[in-house]
Amino acid sequence: MGKKFGLLLLAVLLLLLPVLSVCRSYGDVESVRDDNIPQPDKSGDYSNRMMHLYWEVVDPDANGLNARLSTEFPADFYRPDAVFPKMNIGEWPVIRRFHQGTVLIANGTPAGFTVFKDLDGKPWLRVNLAGEDQDIICLVRANKKYIMPIPKPRYEVATQELQVAVIQDPDGYTNIRKGQGANTEIVGKISKDICFFVLSQNSDWWRVRTLSGITGFMHKSRIKVVRSDAVGCAIITSSDGYVNLRQGSSTSDEIIAKVLKGKSVILLSPGVWCKVVTEDGLTGYIHSSGLTWDPL
Repeated sequence: MGKKFGLLLLAVLLLLLPVLSVCRSYGDVESVRDDNIPQPDKSGDYSNRMMHLYWEVVDPDANGLNARLSTEFPADFYRPDAVFPKMNIGEWPVIRRFHQGTVLIANGTPAGFTVFKDLDGKPWLRVNLAGEDQDIICLVRANKKYIMPIPKPRYEVATQELQVAVIQDPDGYTNIRKGQGANTEIVGKISKDICFFVLSQNSDWWRVRTLSGITGFMHKSRIKVVRSDAVGCAIITSSDGYVNLRQGSSTSDEIIAKVLKGKSVILLSPGVWCKVVTEDGLTGYIHSSGLTWDPL
């Protein structure tokens, strides 16, 4: 009887083995089984025409994995008649950096394919910056050194939009500190009504970044998130010394304000005309020729 039970148990374990081999836990949450995980080629590239959506950043670079985009890249890239720029993608501006462990959602064409090839035939994965149903994207190298495919997580994957906040402090300003604590060094201050980025919320001390590039920590009680749809940051680099912030996306639209060279703005959507928010909260459009991406 004992021998028969042992054989039966062994048979059950053998049946479960394929399931166990494709199930993986990310954090404390089990992932959904996926039998169609892409495999890299001999050079480590994920170069096949694939429709896989979920990827994890494995790039060990402390600065993060570079995500690139050209201002000439068509917003309607999924159309058969879309006109693409020169696909020297490795030379395009870096618009964001994704750190190891970040889960990315790939962007598929209507046919479902998620990869572009550059001039050298190297594959680049299209990644959503604003959720599964948006067309705001960036490109990352589709190579096993940088990313790996994962099953669809059971939990909701955070999109790559950035949160924008202002302070809520009766003193009219809040200190930015070097570490997570009121006794750590002060590295900067943020005044009332000035916008800044929230980079992470892993404790009571949130990691923040000013538009001028100061990064540090601020207690969450002093932070009021005002929007969650930013995709990046840019610096005004116009040779005229300023750019016009306009009501709409053409030179015939009303000028709201002038933004001086060297100032930074929050990017809501890239393109020939970029929708932006200024440090003091004005929303409008700036021509892309007058700014340069400042990757976070």
